[in-house]
This record gives sequence, structure tokens and C-alpha cells, in this order.
Amino acid sequence: MPTALAEATTTFAKKNSVSYPDLVMDAIVASHDELHELIAKANSTAESDGLFVRTQRQIAGPRSMRSFRMRRDNLEVIDQLAKKVAAESRSKLCRVALEKFLASSSK
Repeated sequence: MPTALAEATTTFAKKNSVSYPDLVMDAIVASHDELHELIAKANSTAESDGLFVRTQRQIAGPRSMRSFRMRRDNLEVIDQLAKKVAAESRSKLCRVALEKFLASSSK
């Protein structure tokens, strides 16, 4: 995830005394009704030249890895939701949900 988002999640979690897994789940719940639209905007766009499919590169920047433990049944729900909204990955689903949640929380 982008380093700025990783830092913002850490700050929010500490300020609100919430664990990172709970923050991820709260973000997904809060943006649940908008996830399909948010994912559509965040997914890479692919175009074909008739022979090859090429994806547009996302804007690169500093990135950070965020590892955490979550109950298997909760991960399965996230995976099902990622599939339902056509997210490219579980990570992308969590990222867009966290971005939306933190943006909403700062208002």
C-alpha cells in the first residue's frame, strides 16, 4: 500500500485505540455500499492493440507492506467480497476501503 496510507492507518489506529484488523473491517463495512464503484475506479484499465492486452501503469510512489493476522472466516468474507466487486486482489479491496474510510473520518 502507499506509504502515506500506511502511516495514516497507523496514526488513526493509535489515536482511536483500534487494532489494524478492526480498522480494515470497519473501513470495509463503512464503504460496503460504494465498493463496486470504488474498485471500478481503482482497477487497472486494460486495452488491446489487437494482439496484446496492455494495462496502464498506476502512479508509482513509496510503498509499505502491512502484515496482520485476521480470523480465517473474516478473510474468507473479504475474499468473497473482493470477487463480488471484481477487485483485482484482497489488498486492493482493503486499500480502497481504507482510503475512503480515512478520508471520511478526517472531515
